[in-house]
Amino acid sequence: MSVADEPPSIRDGGRGQGVAYLHALADHMSQLAWIANGSGWIYWYNKRWFDYTGTTLDEMAGWGWKSVHHPDHVERVVERISRSFETGEPWEDLFPLKGASGEYRWFLSRALPIRDETGAVTCWFGTNTDVTDQRETEQKLRDSEERFRALADSMPQLVWTAKADGVVDYYSSRIRDFGLMPVQPEQWRWEDMIHADDLQPTIEHWRAASQSRERYSFSHRLKMADGAYRWHLSRAEPVVGKNGELRWFGTATDIDDLKAAHEQRRILIEELTHRVKNTLTLVQSIAVQTFRKSASPEAMMVFSERLNALAAAQDVLTRDNWQAAPLRELLLGVIGNFGAARDQIVISGEYILLSARAAVVVSMATHELCTNAVKYGALSTDGGRVDLTWQAHSETPDQVTICWRERGGPAVTTPTREGFGTRLIKGLAADVHGVVHLVYRRDGLECTISGRLAG
Repeated sequence: MSVADEPPSIRDGGRGQGVAYLHALADHMSQLAWIANGSGWIYWYNKRWFDYTGTTLDEMAGWGWKSVHHPDHVERVVERISRSFETGEPWEDLFPLKGASGEYRWFLSRALPIRDETGAVTCWFGTNTDVTDQRETEQKLRDSEERFRALADSMPQLVWTAKADGVVDYYSSRIRDFGLMPVQPEQWRWEDMIHADDLQPTIEHWRAASQSRERYSFSHRLKMADGAYRWHLSRAEPVVGKNGELRWFGTATDIDDLKAAHEQRRILIEELTHRVKNTLTLVQSIAVQTFRKSASPEAMMVFSERLNALAAAQDVLTRDNWQAAPLRELLLGVIGNFGAARDQIVISGEYILLSARAAVVVSMATHELCTNAVKYGALSTDGGRVDLTWQAHSETPDQVTICWRERGGPAVTTPTREGFGTRLIKGLAADVHGVVHLVYRRDGLECTISGRLAG
């Protein structure tokens, strides 16, 4: 190329102040920059180009820049930039360039034609902007989104996300189970999926969660692809991003079979309870007939009361599907059978659920203690009192200690032999790997039952 082909500003050699400023500006740009003549012959690069590539102008002049291009991309780059040089159209491309260390980094490259008053292209001004970090960030984001979608699509639940206003903008592929496709979810009305009887409560719960920005959880019937409705448990967590934007991440879990099983279980438990009560009534009737002549009326009464205590425990367990029973409620039920004496019993303790087996044991043992106290102990006098307390062990929460402490009754003496009630209490406690400790204080009996009672 001859000097005459260079633009006047370049022929000036940088002697003019304006040209010096332009060169200084170009050398301090964050991008790599270059200038080519009208036909595409590059004759100038800024300092950053040479700093990055570790080359010289003699090596890069003309089409020498091809040597720093990645061999997998260079042909495409040459073809596209040559087309722009021929047509005069602006050029843009994305490709890796080799640095002085031999490492390749990605650059977004652009070139614009500079035209004279006749419209002819006199030169091209181009830049190469390093976008490697941006590409890596975008790739990580794409990988993260792909992992999220793969995870969401593999889950048995329907996974969804929503904006702060509740507009759903993503459904996992499980949405096909509901007769919809996982594209453009914002065009759907999720309200149309919900059974008419469950729609208003669902909206109210969702509105309350949205306003409070608290976890959303609600069970409702959703319409499936075949038109049938199935029960689902919908849950969503509010997540606030670094930019302060709130988004909801939710799932809908099919619980229809589980709900049906629970209903069947409830019916079976009610039927079982009914039959057990009938059996207890039959046992009581047989006992009355059998021991009418051989047993005392008092013995028969004790036997009947014990059966009633057992039936009362079953009533409490039935309300909780025979899984667990609240200790306080169980004790109040037993104490309530002793008329005015119940006002002399003060109970206190934390909320504890007893296992089904322990509930029967505690109920029967409390009945025996109440019966004994009414006959001989603190509940046999108006001034007597019973403190009934309990607590769970901090180290082993399933271990519970129940303490029965009598005061203000007749003076107590240590019995010379164990009565039937004492043997019954100890036998019941042993059934739940418990221990019974009896202390016959002068001012009243103290009975402590410890064992794995919590459910």
